[in-house]
Amino acid sequence: MRALRFPRPLEAEVIEVERPVIRGARELIVRVEACGICASDVAAYKGLHPYRTPPVITGHECAGTVVEVGDEVRQVRVGDRVAVEPHLGCGSCRYCRAGEYQQCVKKGLIGVGDWIGGFAEYIVVRDSMCYVIPDDVSWEIAALLEPYNVGVHAVRRAAVGEGESIGIVGTGTIGLATLLALKPLSVGPVVVTDISAAKLEAARKLGADAAYNADEVEVRDEVLRDAPEGLDVVFVTVPKEEAIDLGLTLCTRRGKVILIATLGRPVQIDTHKIQQFERTVIGTAMYNRTDWQMSLRHLQSGDTCSSLQQLISRRVSLDQAAVQIDDLAHGRDGDTIKTMITEFRGER
Repeated sequence: MRALRFPRPLEAEVIEVERPVIRGARELIVRVEACGICASDVAAYKGLHPYRTPPVITGHECAGTVVEVGDEVRQVRVGDRVAVEPHLGCGSCRYCRAGEYQQCVKKGLIGVGDWIGGFAEYIVVRDSMCYVIPDDVSWEIAALLEPYNVGVHAVRRAAVGEGESIGIVGTGTIGLATLLALKPLSVGPVVVTDISAAKLEAARKLGADAAYNADEVEVRDEVLRDAPEGLDVVFVTVPKEEAIDLGLTLCTRRGKVILIATLGRPVQIDTHKIQQFERTVIGTAMYNRTDWQMSLRHLQSGDTCSSLQQLISRRVSLDQAAVQIDDLAHGRDGDTIKTMITEFRGER
């Protein structure tokens, strides 16, 4: 089968590899129909991701058709259309027993190490990682469930209260997914900031009440002018030290800062802004079955599907993906929200 591989940092190649085989009774093979390019994939390409390290065939925002199942697979059948939850806990540790397998210290992740990810024609996964999607949900929307669930989990971790004011630092895919995950709740005004005018405009269309370009205005002054006490909950989705500092600055006393961004390196934080003003900093990582079941219920609303569709900036083939990833890695396509690989089996 064909796959896009990063053999070394800043190198990408489409190669032929052996199609994965079923080795466990609860495993199955999925023919990938759509896979999103994530910022973590770009970081892997650059050799900067903490665990997606070359040589690797990455890709984890994927959906496809079940083509083969193991002997003990019961919840899905050949021909089913599925979205893939790309991690798997050990099943026996304290976190897995509590249903919080996203924190399993032994968990495996698709597109890490030797586990071939969604930048390939076929993947092998466990049955518990698959969610059957309705026929009227497109492959692209099914693949977008992965980043959407990052937002769903973050919002759930934040325990956002009715009427609370919200800030989102960064309006890339995860920032916008967080914005969409807030929609079913009765929150107060939502304020977002970024340096991309195109992404900020997308946020406005998706329901943000105010959007500030950090390259054009002093975000702190703009936000605190309208909300002098600060915002109740601030989500930080940009992996930069100054983004965390801005999140703390925008947050009200005794408010919450939710850290979604994966920095992959130590940073300096002004702890005075946390301790003195009794702010709570909450980390959030990936998602679990509770979030996926919630997001599938959200899909029953046509508004969720149409909103997710707006996150897609570009569609490419597997052959074209290497160029797109290189552009993203070198900042040549900063207004792109989500690029989706939709053709795996040959040049268009």
